Amino acid sequence: MARFVGIRRGGSGTSGGGDVDGESTVRVVTTLFRVALCIALSVTALASELPDTQQLRALCRDVEGPDRRRQQKAVGSLRQLPPGAVASLAALLNSESEDSEIRAGAAIALGTFGAPARRYVPDLAKALDGDSIPLSQAAAGALSGLVNRGDAAVVPDLVKWLVKRRPDCSFECFWAITALGKIGPSARSALPVLRQIAKDGRMPSDIQAEARASVKKIGARASP
Repeated sequence: MARFVGIRRGGSGTSGGGDVDGESTVRVVTTLFRVALCIALSVTALASELPDTQQLRALCRDVEGPDRRRQQKAVGSLRQLPPGAVASLAALLNSESEDSEIRAGAAIALGTFGAPARRYVPDLAKALDGDSIPLSQAAAGALSGLVNRGDAAVVPDLVKWLVKRRPDCSFECFWAITALGKIGPSARSALPVLRQIAKDGRMPSDIQAEARASVKKIGARASP
């Protein structure tokens, strides 16, 4: 995944190689850090007091914020939340009145809960479709960790979103493609767009390779 630092942002297309400006590299590396940090800490939450909405909002903001120490502290706090916090986090994710930073943090937090958060997989799929790149990336990352084989209900949202993907799509595309591969044969309606991505020379090689891998996991024979 470290190879994603080679993705160009801000132009008319993307490239798996070549030079990138400093801001793009920092942005990509920072996003990787956030996602990797939360996935590494994905354990069943221990019993603890359920924080109020304001406290959850602050934790979500810190998880998505630029300060790595605050990120680590916030994720550590999220580890201690009881399963009952999942519903509150989902409410933040789904609230269009919240700013995108808080909604993205809520998506990342949901991804750390595992099984208790699986009921909100459809909400994460819908959160992909918006103008906020960090929210799309966070939702896709959480989805890739939460979906199970046979989760066909979210396939239409993932396919629709990949069809109209941005030219500079990076993490959000990779994780959405990964999620489709995990769903398996039930995601056969995604095969056309996955094959198109696999052949799209504008896409980074990592994403093309992941698309090919997901096609195999879904099963080429399942395609119309």
